Parts: sequence; structure tokens; C-alpha cells
Amino acid sequence: MQQLNPYLNLNGRCRQAFEFYRDCFGATAEVSFLTFRDAPAGKPMDEIPAEAMDNIMHADFKCGDMIMMGSDGWPGASFTHGDNISLNVVLADIAEQTRLFDALAQGGEVTTPLHDAFWGTRFGMVTDQFGIQWMLHVHLEQSEA
Repeated sequence: MQQLNPYLNLNGRCRQAFEFYRDCFGATAEVSFLTFRDAPAGKPMDEIPAEAMDNIMHADFKCGDMIMMGSDGWPGASFTHGDNISLNVVLADIAEQTRLFDALAQGGEVTTPLHDAFWGTRFGMVTDQFGIQWMLHVHLEQSEA
């Protein structure tokens, strides 16, 4: 696999979440938002209720080699908060790991504090304010303390 692109269903909070994530990751690129209104007419777009036309159909931004993608979800589709998604981020150094962990924890919940794990990484888990679960790793033999 060359790249993993996380795709997040944010149940109506996509715009807010992606602006938050852009700032957390320090992305310099703007977030690209495509609403249901922006999509060409025809099936299945003709089935979108008028009140959902301004919902985000697709959003993305690039930060380094990562592309974060997501949407508000398909109108009327079921949604489970967090949807059992964990995103694994491998970082090069402890300072960046700490900065990102603290940023993601704002308004969220630390589920596993950062610590040196038995498998040779500094590891921690946090569920952010949007219900997304993050795992952050730094390989200890390669890190800069």
C-alpha cells in the first residue's frame, strides 16, 4: 500500500471537523468542500432532500503525503458516533507526537496516555471531540527526544 486515506463520516459536522483537523495537523492547503448542491443533477442526486443540499458530500485536504477525506454522510443514512474507526498516525519525533496528541485531545477524551509501549513505540490513544479514535506512534529507536 502506498498511502492510507482516512475517510470520515461526520454526520453533519464535516465543515467544523475538517477546519479543526486542518489546524491540528498544520496543513497549509485549504480544505476543499463539495456540497450535494454542487453535484450534477440526475440519480441519485435527485433524491437528496432540499434541506440537505448544503451538506458536505465530500471534503479533503492534503498535509504532507496524507490526504484527509470525509463527508456529512448520505442524507438519511444511519450513523453510529465514532463508527468504530481508529486512525493510526506514525510520527517521526516525540515533540510532534505530543503536539498533535494535545491538539486532538481538545474537547475530547484521552483513552490511553502517551507512554513507552512494550512493542518499541511511544504510544497513546485519544477520542477527539467528533468521536474519532486516534492512535499515535513514534518508533523509539528513530525518535528525537
